[in-house]
Amino acid sequence: MVDTFKQYNFFLQNFGNLYGCKLVVEIKPPHITNWLNATPTWKGARWHATTAVKRVYSWGTGEGYLETNPIKGVKKPPTGKRERLLTEEERTEIIKAIRVRSSATSSLPCRAAIFPASSPT
Repeated sequence: MVDTFKQYNFFLQNFGNLYGCKLVVEIKPPHITNWLNATPTWKGARWHATTAVKRVYSWGTGEGYLETNPIKGVKKPPTGKRERLLTEEERTEIIKAIRVRSSATSSLPCRAAIFPASSPT
């Protein structure tokens, strides 16, 4: 399970290391693009990185710290597609965890998501 605070902290610290000398209002969309391009190994994490920075700017605008959001138009990169299906052991482990946490009736919808139609059940 991903710890949201740690994830946001990682991305925002990284962004701050690159652009921390600039005023908040000096950051423009090309800065986000350049930052992402400077970290090509992130691949799937680019969406999360962009979300973290955009969230901070949205919060600052909503709270009145910024009159306008200078990066509002930044588009989030595509998230990509996962290429791996869960193994039988992984599916069994998930179902056991669900049953421990909830009644048998409420776990049925989750079973459909765990066992997609294209995979054997």
